[in-house]
Formats: sequence, C-alpha cells, structure tokens
Amino acid sequence: METNARISKAELRHALRRVTVSGCLAMVFVTGIASPAFIDFVRALGARELHIGWLGGLPMIMFVMQFPGAFLTNRVSRRKEVLFALIVAARLLFAAVALLPFLMPNLGTDALLSVILCLVGLSWAMAHFSSPLFFDWMADLIPRRVMNRYWGNRQRWMFLTWALAYVAVAITAFATELPVTTLAPVLMIIAVVAGVLDICIILKVPEPRNTLVRKVHAFDVMLEPFRHPDYRTFIAYTCLRSIAIMIATPFYLYYLLQELGMPLWQTVLIWCAIGVGTAVTSPAWGRLADRHGHRPVLTLVSFGKPIIVLLFALVDPRYAFPVLLLWSFFDGALNAGMLVATNGYMLTISPQRNRSMFVATITGLSGLVGGLAALAGGQLLDAMSGVSVYALGRDWNHFQLLFLLCFLARCTVIPMAFRIREVKSTRTLQLLNEFRGVLPTQALRYPIGLYRKVTNSTKSAED
Repeated sequence: METNARISKAELRHALRRVTVSGCLAMVFVTGIASPAFIDFVRALGARELHIGWLGGLPMIMFVMQFPGAFLTNRVSRRKEVLFALIVAARLLFAAVALLPFLMPNLGTDALLSVILCLVGLSWAMAHFSSPLFFDWMADLIPRRVMNRYWGNRQRWMFLTWALAYVAVAITAFATELPVTTLAPVLMIIAVVAGVLDICIILKVPEPRNTLVRKVHAFDVMLEPFRHPDYRTFIAYTCLRSIAIMIATPFYLYYLLQELGMPLWQTVLIWCAIGVGTAVTSPAWGRLADRHGHRPVLTLVSFGKPIIVLLFALVDPRYAFPVLLLWSFFDGALNAGMLVATNGYMLTISPQRNRSMFVATITGLSGLVGGLAALAGGQLLDAMSGVSVYALGRDWNHFQLLFLLCFLARCTVIPMAFRIREVKSTRTLQLLNEFRGVLPTQALRYPIGLYRKVTNSTKSAED
C-alpha cells in the first residue's frame, strides 16, 4: 500500500505547510459565519432564544452525517475530489444566507429565519459528511511519530489567525457605523471567499492510496468502534462532554448582547481571547500529549472547563467584560488541550482499515447528542423567559439558571475522564509536574512560560 513513506521529506514538509495554511483560511471562514456579528445579525432579524438554540444545535446535530461520510470514505479510492465538491458547495450556501434578506426583503420574520436555518443546516450537513474524508486522508499522510506535535502546531497557527480575524471584526464594529444587517453579510461574503481558497490550496497536497473496505458488512463496520474495549470508554466520555458543554455554550454571545447589553466589539474581543489562548498553548499541549499520553491531558482539561460557565452565571455586569476577557484566554488554553488530545487519541488508536468509522463515531455521535442538548437548552430558555428566582441573596434570571445547570453537568465529566483507557499514558499528577516552573509565582505568565519551555522541541514537529 502507498503510504507517507513514498513521499520525500521535503515533499511532506511542503504538504503539511499547505494543510496548515488551508486550516488558517478555514478559521477565517469560521470567524465570518459564527462571530458575534452573525448572532447580532439574526437577532436584528427577530431571532429569539429558540432560534439561537437551533443555530447552535444544527451544526452539532449534522455531525450525524459523518456516519454516511465514513461509509463513503471506505469505498472511494480518491478522497480529495469528493472533499472539494462537498466543501465548496457547503460554503457557498453561506453566501446565500448573507444575501437572503436583500434578495427576499418581503419575507416575514418566521419564514426568513426558517429559510436561514435550513440553509445553515444543509451547509453543515455537507461539511460534516466530508469530515471523515479529510481526517482519513490526514491520518495516512502525517507520520504517527509527529502526529500530536503537528496538530498542535497547526492548531496554533489556525487559532492565531482566528484571533487576528476577530480583532479585525472588533475594530470594524467599533470604527464603522454600519448597521449589523449590513456588516454581518459583508463578513460572511469575505468568509466564503476564504473558505473556497482553503479547499483549493489543499487540492495540491498529495493523497496516499486509500484503504478500501468493501467486503465487510456495513453493520459490522459501524459496530467495530463500540466493540473496541478502550475506544468505547472514550466514546462515552466525548458524548457526555458534548452534552455538558452544549447545554449553554450557544447562548453565551446572545446573553452578552441581549441581557448585559454589551457592545458588539467587546463580545468579539472576548471570543478573540479564546483564540489567542488556544493559539499560544496548542504546541505545548501537543508536546505534553506525546510525552504523557492523551488521557491525562483530557483529565486535566475536564477539571478546568466548568469555570467559564460559572463565571457567566456569577459575574457582575459592571465587571463582565474584563473578567470574561481574562478567563476566556485560559478557557482557550483548555480548549487547545481538549482538541489536541481528542484528535490525537482518535487518530492513533483507530485501525487504518476502518479509521473513518472510528472518527465518525466520536465526532458524529458526540455532535448529535451535543446538538440535541443545545436544542433542549434553547427550549428551556424559551419556556423560562421572564422567570426569575431569588436565592442566596440575589435574583437569578433564566440564563443564569441554565449556566448553573451547565456547570453541574460539566462537573460530571471529570470522573468520566478518569475512566478513559490508554495503556501508554502517565498519571495526571505527572502531567501537573510540567507546570511547576510557571505556578504559582508565575501564574499570569503561564502561557508564555510554557510556550518558551517547549519551543525548541516543537520546532522539529514538521521534520
């Protein structure tokens, strides 16, 4: 079988750089179609909590399309052409979303929002259908010995681009007087252009020969990940984590804009801080995952993830911007560890002959339950609209009650993380020893200190 061993070192390095640049353009696309400006745009069109729940849940529910995508991946010898067609079509649909209010100005609010939801759902369905094709291709291309370090480095550049894009959006929102009904469509059109360029760049990346699985019964192919004794514990963990995260996450921006009345540029900067935290710490997490394994990284991250939602519930509106801006950076760092360890575990433990189904089981199943959790959160908010509960000396509105529920759900993920099975991993306490040089006296310098500590090691990630 043709593998990455057939590709020279120089060709592989050049190919991986293309994949990284492609990922950076993809983040520009994500910024344009999922920034606070988009939430403010649909809010200006008349969206309520229920619609926000659907907008947050649809991308997750459509992860279920990764299952048919995995079946297709096992049966096509060439992946990149199919990937190109699906991704281009998916991203062009967001151009239609941007232009819809101008092309159909006489549509009523409910009809307009329904069409937008349908276009968004169809776009994410095609995008997720193509996802196993991409991950299967990358797993064949990237040498396993540098898998975590490469994903960490790529993730650094991707989220640095994401942060810069959010800064550009914040400056634009602050400096211009364009109404959001004009600003958001312009940002979406720019995003679509970047998204199409992204997939055009990756077309020149070499594709090792795909391992075809045609003679195995489809039912056996689908059940194999659940029969794997180690992988099924990881499936349970990712599904519970997705539910706990998505109960409230889609409503962060809506809460800041609607309930706290925060200016658009401030909400953009808060989201930008998440990208900066992810970008700064991603290479370090890749190195730590290589050294200690994926399980201790996921366990450590699970301890930190409940904090951000608790801050949303408790923060005083007068100090919401500086508090959430600061912690969003650290939450981004936790996201970096979660992404690196999840991708690393998923790609290294899955067998090559059925890797696409192993990937689809994680992303598809966890996405589906996470999307349903987002819809449930939206329904709950809509049902409790105007409800206020007095407890512990203060009034709690329906958003804050949902955030507290999400905090409790995230706490239940911690014991599940300890149940992840990985033979060649260290204890979580050994991973914590890596932070001795920056804690507690240099806590505020943690991202920079940890980054400097592993810089020399990560320089060789593409070699």
